[in-house]
Amino acid sequence: MTSTEIDGRAEAGHQHDVLAEETGPGSTTSTGSHAARTGGRFLARARNSIAWWGALVVTSALFVLHIAIYNPLSPVDEIQHIDYVLHLLDGNAVGAGDTFTEEGQDILACRWIDTAAPLGMPCGGPYDLSRMPGGGYDTAYIHAPFYYVTPAVAALAGSALGVDGDLVNVMRFSSVLWWALFVGIAWRLFRELGVHKWVGAAGILVLAASPVILQTFTIVNNDVTALPAGAALTLAALRWDRGLLGLRWLVLIAAVAVAIKSTNVTMVIAVALFVLARHWQGTNPRSWREWLPSRRPLLAIVALGVTSAVVGLAWTVVQAQLQTMDPLLVPQNQSFFAPSFEPMWLISSMDAFFTPINPEFYDTTLTGDTARLVAVLTDYGLITLTILGAVMAARGSQVRALAFALGGTALFVPMLLIIVNYEAVNIFVLITSRYGLSLVPAALAIGLTMIRPKPARVAFAAVAVASAAGMAHTMLT
Repeated sequence: MTSTEIDGRAEAGHQHDVLAEETGPGSTTSTGSHAARTGGRFLARARNSIAWWGALVVTSALFVLHIAIYNPLSPVDEIQHIDYVLHLLDGNAVGAGDTFTEEGQDILACRWIDTAAPLGMPCGGPYDLSRMPGGGYDTAYIHAPFYYVTPAVAALAGSALGVDGDLVNVMRFSSVLWWALFVGIAWRLFRELGVHKWVGAAGILVLAASPVILQTFTIVNNDVTALPAGAALTLAALRWDRGLLGLRWLVLIAAVAVAIKSTNVTMVIAVALFVLARHWQGTNPRSWREWLPSRRPLLAIVALGVTSAVVGLAWTVVQAQLQTMDPLLVPQNQSFFAPSFEPMWLISSMDAFFTPINPEFYDTTLTGDTARLVAVLTDYGLITLTILGAVMAARGSQVRALAFALGGTALFVPMLLIIVNYEAVNIFVLITSRYGLSLVPAALAIGLTMIRPKPARVAFAAVAVASAAGMAHTMLT
């Protein structure tokens, strides 16, 4: 039996389960009226909507709470991202050599950077650019402006409504919109893999309670694009594999994902490996020729690679037109300059993507034993669930192929990024866990597929509620 036949039977079984839920014992499908059938379908959709909306509302409330109490700027380059938005609001594109705007300097001096030493400049000035992060240069110029439109629009709306202050919190609220986009796509992804609706809701709640995700979606930073991009790429790959989505749509989603943040290419690479793994599952290769992908998977892999390269090259060309100084002369870039390549860099990066929600730091509102416990549970819990989901998946299934793709990506892509950075501009940049955030939706979806028995669902839901309640208590105390 081929992998396509296996997945076809699995899909048919899933559709049968859904139909049974809507029209099983107690329904009038076999003997009743059309009105009864319609009512049953309506109730089933309503139950699904309750789970979806419940997950979205509760998780968004957690984010809003954090935004309301978190006044400092995050060390995760938030001032650079805020200043990028301010440049856009002034009608200026950001290029290498651009320094912080006057408003950006004021925000930095008045809010300061969380967990960092004071800069020694009073709120209101005078300011010294050379004593600011990165020598006062906006190092977010490397990113295309697509993400920054959302906080910019939020700031314009806040200004029009007469919101007082520096509008940083209003910009931060735009991150919740990216979360809502992720939840919507993830919900469809979970349905694609037959994840129980309440398990999916609990999974979203567990993820939101993670300190990394809680921090990411409550500050101004383009890492918020990683989860919706990763979920969309995973869903598109699954549907393309089943022949339900054209290649042009898969390629378009990949292009958008890379355009809004270059590190989203991590999940594009995972999709290419997934396509290759599905080919191997379908052919069970015994000779070297059979290991090579056939026309359809080869076309998809090439298209994804070319698209990512073209998008990256296009923004490099645009950057060259915007820059006012050689990027290598930017102080932060100079600090990364490496005169020679060190093989140990590759070893040090190998575990970066295996713990993509491992906190790099705890902000001042998330310190304490509860936050650290939740961080450990969500970080290593995600790894454990993903491994169990892959092991328990049927041979030749999409879940197995997806797990293989994630494992290969997590192992080799950090090393690839280090090599590319060095070969391109002779710099060494430590690959951090957050660069692998686009892998999280696929990993979570794999893990949730194994939570099927009712006791397991109840236990998982209890952990989700306890984690969210613990983080809310931490922020309020």
